[in-house]
Amino acid sequence: MGFLKNLLRKASKEISQEEAAKISAKFEDMTGKPIETRTAFGEDDRPVPSWEQGTGSSNNGLPYGPEAPFEENQFNFNGTYQEYFENIFAEDFPEFQVSKEEGFTGRRAAYTFTSGGVKRLVVEILYEGSGVYKLRDECRRQGVPYLRFYHDHAGWWNLRSYVKDRIRKAVG
Repeated sequence: MGFLKNLLRKASKEISQEEAAKISAKFEDMTGKPIETRTAFGEDDRPVPSWEQGTGSSNNGLPYGPEAPFEENQFNFNGTYQEYFENIFAEDFPEFQVSKEEGFTGRRAAYTFTSGGVKRLVVEILYEGSGVYKLRDECRRQGVPYLRFYHDHAGWWNLRSYVKDRIRKAVG
């Protein structure tokens, strides 16, 4: 089902919303269930967007959708994805000392949030095809909250409000 989901995501730019809805309906008729959008690890609990969402303004309040929202996001920020996240960390979380982890280069970055000398959160930013789970597993063993963001996931905009909300929830 992952293949069909990816095919429809890519095709959504080339076919009309009406055609995409027909394909989705046909799939549901054939299988008895909607196209699966959860990850293999079950971490993705976001609602399934309809093809009509994505007005460009805010994708009906969702942090993802087929059209770029007007709200500040990673792709309309004047800088790299790392600069975008570092800007959010500095401006919205001044109560934490945020350090960039060594050994992460190119398409990956990791940041540690500390407060009073205690590690409070690790944020890892990866590319969509990454299968790396070492840092996540290490944080789990240490009991440190861990968040993962993908900087190149199709239709996922990393809205500033979305990034801030996830970090706030993770650090309590």
